[in-house]
Amino acid sequence: MPVMSSSNSNERGSSYDRRRRRAWLVETFGLRNARGRIAWVVCHHCGRRMRASAGVWEVDRFPVCGHAGGSYRRGNIVISCPDCNKRCASSHSACRSDVPF
Repeated sequence: MPVMSSSNSNERGSSYDRRRRRAWLVETFGLRNARGRIAWVVCHHCGRRMRASAGVWEVDRFPVCGHAGGSYRRGNIVISCPDCNKRCASSHSACRSDVPF
């Protein structure tokens, strides 16, 4: 995925970039229902299922966390539940890949 520069200094990119990443995550890691539609997404860290259409899931930089230079690219982002994402963020002094889940 090419890196697109944004007019602001937000490292996550423009709102268009963020929507594209979220759509890619849902399509790649989503679970389909009986009708073939993506209904659920699963937290990469704890396995918790969340509705794909609800805004209750977050994007996490994994395995290379942000303070270690990780970017929001397809090979470095996963779906995370808010609880796991907060737990990882609270231990910002250690790299997230070192935090056991």
